[in-house]
Amino acid sequence: VKSPDFTFSSDEEVYQVIQGITDDFIQTVNKLYPRLDFSSSVVVKPNPSLAYYDSRKNAITLTWWGQLPPEGKAFFLSLTDNDPLIIEREFGMLFNWFYIPHELAHALQGKIGRTVNSSPGFDWWQLEMEANEMAFAYFRSKGNHKELKELYHYAQKILSVLPDQVPSGYDLIEFFNENYPSETNPLNPSVYGYFQMMQKVIIYENTDQPSFEE
Repeated sequence: VKSPDFTFSSDEEVYQVIQGITDDFIQTVNKLYPRLDFSSSVVVKPNPSLAYYDSRKNAITLTWWGQLPPEGKAFFLSLTDNDPLIIEREFGMLFNWFYIPHELAHALQGKIGRTVNSSPGFDWWQLEMEANEMAFAYFRSKGNHKELKELYHYAQKILSVLPDQVPSGYDLIEFFNENYPSETNPLNPSVYGYFQMMQKVIIYENTDQPSFEE
């Protein structure tokens, strides 16, 4: 998949990029597993979660830099001291590129019957790891090694800025699972972003990474 430069000037432009990767992901999955008949649609709109999969509509929903409110842009600008144009590009790389197959992976999890529930003990960490691993595997299969390395360095940079989000005495995965965002537990960008970046670093540094077919 040819990567964009990760910066956009209109809703239509970012939609075309997201839809193009979505179409290719779906075609790739259905070529591997024809009986699955996998599908999902795309929505581009402002939303506080920035990227998520809506199982009720079978749609991935993402936002882009131009749709962020001032406080949203201020949050990302506060994470590093880079030029605003660099921050905008990094945002696009994450939310308008990498998170496309990530959210489609959640759609695929639902399609194959991967049970998601809010009962105590549900392993949200593993669910997110699977989605991140699938996104890495998808882009590796398309030859986007340079872009994944750039994403890895971006994740490292964010982790160097954000403080450790795991309270003393807590197990990392246990804390993540107990504090996973929900209707009663609104997403905290610093906390959730910390764990998402940590997973990306873990996956990239793992030399035994599965192929997309696996």
